[in-house]
Parts: sequence; structure tokens; C-alpha cells
Amino acid sequence: MGDEEWMSCLRKFAVVGITKKLSGFAKGTALWLTSVSNEVGQMLISVLTAQEGPALDTMAADLIRRYSNAGVAPPQLLYIDCQCCREGTGQSKLKQRFGGWPDLVVKLDIYHFMRRLASGCTKDAHPLYPIFMSRLSSCILEWDSGDVALLRQAKREQRRTSGERQMIIMIELLLNELMGVKGRDFLGVPLLDHERMKHIWQIQKKHVKCIQDEAGLNRWNQDREAASLAVRPPSLLSYSGDLVHCVNNNSVKVLGRKLVPSFQPPTVYTGELIGIDYLYRQAGRALQHVQPDSE
Repeated sequence: MGDEEWMSCLRKFAVVGITKKLSGFAKGTALWLTSVSNEVGQMLISVLTAQEGPALDTMAADLIRRYSNAGVAPPQLLYIDCQCCREGTGQSKLKQRFGGWPDLVVKLDIYHFMRRLASGCTKDAHPLYPIFMSRLSSCILEWDSGDVALLRQAKREQRRTSGERQMIIMIELLLNELMGVKGRDFLGVPLLDHERMKHIWQIQKKHVKCIQDEAGLNRWNQDREAASLAVRPPSLLSYSGDLVHCVNNNSVKVLGRKLVPSFQPPTVYTGELIGIDYLYRQAGRALQHVQPDSE
């Protein structure tokens, strides 16, 4: 099981655990978890809802407002698992939901594109299944020749999509090869369901253009990730945000500088709904107000 599949299982397990703990009016109503993360894997928001669709309008509006209030440039790309390609004219419901970011480009995530093709296999326990997934990954992603020398020197790895036309050719060659004798195990059991995979590929072929990298995007994300980690270890080793904030305030008064300059205190609460708050608002209820000093 790959890292992404493992994390997906963990998320599903967490949703089941959380929803089973809900009691009162909201019990049994939370059926959907939606999470939004940025390019370095940091979770921006995670909400429980009774369903997908219009139930997420408030989340999108609050997220857009959060960017606006912070004076931060809006995202340029949104990678999702559905509603990526819009045939004909008009905007998709997802584009309308994020209408506050008119220049946002919506693309299908490569992982979900691969999972769609994988559903054409007879079973994931087939001996050839790992080989098929590995070959499929090679059809989609290629090593950047210009970066290889730099990556060897820096002992890092980087890949990019191989281009729309080349990708289609390589995937079709792979599918045709595995639909023949090479796609059977030692008992003659085929890896691919011929008719099902043929139908899936005809539908998913249009998404190949959707999963192509934007020019320079991967390098930009790598740079942002490196920049986010390029800080010196703090001199105060504490996981208590209140303690670090208090120490910084006193340090400014006494020393004229922050003792932990990398620490960013929480901003003023904007009223944005998060987690179970979001679910209760859908049900027309509010969470019980709890006194911080009470048990």
C-alpha cells in the first residue's frame, strides 16, 4: 500500500471515529469530510458535512474571505478528484463555488486519474497490479533531464508530466500490451478487464490534458516548501503556543527582540466555521458554550 493510499485510509478511519462520537441532534448526520490543503501539505481547513455539493458553499466563501482579509494572493491552481473538465460553455459548480477567485484553474489530481484507470483491473491483489501502476506512473511522469544533473548533485528527485500527446501514446501502449498475453499471471488470469478498461480509458482520455503540469509550477512548489523549512531551530523548545507568545512579548519589552522570531501567534477569530461547528450550523444548531475553566 502506497503512502497516499495509507493516508487516505487514515482519513477515512478518523472520519468514522469522529462521526461515531457525535451525539445529540447531530448524531448520524455527518456523512462527508472535506479537507483543503496547500502546496506544502499544510491543512487549511477540514469540515464535517451531511453531504458534499452546496453544503460546502459556506466553507469556500469563508476560505476566500480568509485570504482576502490576510492580504494574501489567491491560489492559482486547485487540484481535485472530480468536476475538473467542463465541456461546452459555462462554469462548473465548483468554479462557481470559488467565484471569488476568478482566475483559479481547476485540474484533476494525477493520483485520482490513476485510481480511475486502476478500477479497470480485475483485482488489486493480481501479481501484475503493482507493475501496471508503476508503468502507468512512468507514462504520466518523466524525469526532467535538465534537473537530473542538479538533483544528482543535491541528492534530490523531481518529476514532471510527460506532455499530453506523449502521455496518451504511452498509456495506450501500456494498456494494449497488458490486454495481451503479457497481462496474465502464471494461471492465465488477466490483470485488466478488457471491456471495462476500454470503456474507462475512452472516458478518462480527455482528462490527460487536465493533469498536465503548469510551466514551472513544480519548481515553485519545491522552492516554497524549502523556504518554509529554512529556519533555525528555536532557542525555546516548547509546544505551548501561549507560553511562546508570552515569552516573545516579554522578550520584546526587555531585550527589544523576540526570543522565538519564527513563532506566529494566532490571528483574530474571523467567525469562520471549522469542523463540527460547520455540521451544527447546517442542522440549525450551535455547539454548547463551554467555560474554559470547567471540567
